[in-house]
Amino acid sequence: MDNNEAREFIEEELAPLFPNWKPSGPEIEIWQNWLACYNWQQAKDKLQLYYAQAGRKMCRPNAKDMFQPPIKSGAADTFIRITIKCIEHKKSPNYVGIRRGVYVKQSCRPGFAATAQEHVCKSFEQVYGGTWIVEK
Repeated sequence: MDNNEAREFIEEELAPLFPNWKPSGPEIEIWQNWLACYNWQQAKDKLQLYYAQAGRKMCRPNAKDMFQPPIKSGAADTFIRITIKCIEHKKSPNYVGIRRGVYVKQSCRPGFAATAQEHVCKSFEQVYGGTWIVEK
């Protein structure tokens, strides 16, 4: 799914399930990156499953939880897990030390896996603020 389709998917499928959710630009970008790995129907299937399991209890959707690969993923789907950590946050010091694991599908975009670590850190910095680094 390209970025325009992803934006349409967010507006037509995702947002109506979470009416109080008003995503920021960087948050939409994170969703677009996750949705790039799927076609519309695959994303809709994942959304329906996610919403049935956890969505009704949540006021905002979580891309990581929705698209996290199953423990036994198929041979065709190769994911890498990037663990990042907040090392500095002036506005919210309670973020410092928080670790997050993000799964990235290696084959979703040419060259994406090579820059995934940097992109994930920048995305978290835009959405949550602070300074995020890849934890080795």
